[in-house]
Amino acid sequence: MSAQDEILAFDGKRVDQRSIQGALDARKPGDTVKVLYSRRGGIIEAEVVLEVKAEPRFKIAPLASPSDGQRALLDSWLK
Repeated sequence: MSAQDEILAFDGKRVDQRSIQGALDARKPGDTVKVLYSRRGGIIEAEVVLEVKAEPRFKIAPLASPSDGQRALLDSWLK
């Protein structure tokens, strides 16, 4: 599926923007569901396996031996 697809039904039940979250909350990662969706004017039905959304994680840590420019940049962020 792509970001522009419109989900029409979830396991045979019509859904919209409001009801899709409830339909997802009733399932767990690893469940297989049938999804009916619209793409570029066509209607497609597919089985999909639900997964946990991976959230990007970042860690900012100071360098052990920063240059003068890097130290100045860090100091400007911390102020």
